[in-house]
Amino acid sequence: MFNRPDVEVKRPYNAHSRSNIVKLGGLEAFLKTIRRDCEPDAGILVLLDAERENVHNPHALVTDLNRRAQQVGLPFPVEVTCAVCEYESWFLASLESIRSKFKELDPTITFDGDPEQECNAKEWITEHMPHGRAYKETTDQARLTTWLDLRLAHIRSDSFSMFVSAVERLIA
Repeated sequence: MFNRPDVEVKRPYNAHSRSNIVKLGGLEAFLKTIRRDCEPDAGILVLLDAERENVHNPHALVTDLNRRAQQVGLPFPVEVTCAVCEYESWFLASLESIRSKFKELDPTITFDGDPEQECNAKEWITEHMPHGRAYKETTDQARLTTWLDLRLAHIRSDSFSMFVSAVERLIA
């Protein structure tokens, strides 16, 4: 799926809030800031959480943001995509691959719902951790991402499939 040794992924940039991207002029300013660090053959992938506001129509959000990104006129491609409801929902879509490695979770725990309807994935993960231990995005997200089964997430999450398509368009 993403086996491209010729593609170099640079460090991510943090917009410090979804609202900094979706507000009028926010995405545009963010892209102009990132542009300074980009090589001529670069591509930019913007990933944000759809959150509750856009859970029923993430395509409208992505379409609008991609239109705005194109209007910036960068000399390289930009793809905007989103996780529905939140990035951590993808962990629920691939729980089997994560639970055995993330020792804070019961290795037999299952998630039977639709990960894209669980708009409290962070809280769901916290509720299934030992008492007194909470999921922390800053310390847990990168580790859980390394254990994400891309195939499972692709099958179980439409927004992860949108993410895959965005990445494929960038590297094509």
